[in-house]
Amino acid sequence: MDGSALIESTRESLHKLASLVVDSRLMIVAGDLSPGFMVVAYERINPGLRLVSLCTCASEAHDLILEHQPSHLIICSDLESGDGSQLAAEIKRQYASKRVMLIQRSPHIGGSREAWTAGCEVIVLRRKTGGGRLYDAYRALFTDGAYCDPDLQRQLLRSDCHPQAERIESLTTREEEVLVEIVYGLTNGQISERLGISEATVKRHVYNLMQKLNVSNRAHLATRALRTGLCSWGLADNGPPRMSLTSK
Repeated sequence: MDGSALIESTRESLHKLASLVVDSRLMIVAGDLSPGFMVVAYERINPGLRLVSLCTCASEAHDLILEHQPSHLIICSDLESGDGSQLAAEIKRQYASKRVMLIQRSPHIGGSREAWTAGCEVIVLRRKTGGGRLYDAYRALFTDGAYCDPDLQRQLLRSDCHPQAERIESLTTREEEVLVEIVYGLTNGQISERLGISEATVKRHVYNLMQKLNVSNRAHLATRALRTGLCSWGLADNGPPRMSLTSK
């Protein structure tokens, strides 16, 4: 996908994000900062989305993080200098509470493996940001969900960075349904409405899921659901997350 197509996808995605309740101090690290300048315009539409820093080089990023304290980072693999994929992994390992999105140019897993292993919440392929995919990625980033391009996820799950030896206690059907909504980024209240169950019941399922997947919060629950292959954003066409067939 060329720069103009990425800009158009960004415009469409930000327009949809205007209706979300967002609380974000956003930093963008990219060789092409055009999407970042568009975010500035959309701050007026969604005041909870605040762009606090822009840079084009990996060497600048760490100092700017300390100076501006972003809560969310969007990092492109192609920078004016440095490796964006490696930078995303470094930042996630050093600042675990910050939510990181990597926009990867290469469809091969080499550039994404380190970011995946480090726990970056969102990994999207630049050439596949159309058809609502970029919106799904942005939405996951800003709502405590998780996203990985489905083709890339399959490659990563087959690679040696997938924790094959882990055994996860079987999930109930309702727990699977709740987990899918968590990956999508829904709150407990929204899950309650969508599934027709009480919010207290949702909280109980979330607690049980965290115990079974051995995580301490729902954000880690979402990323772990993708990393273990329990959830997928689909195999071919764009669509909402669904349970992987291998989870049964």
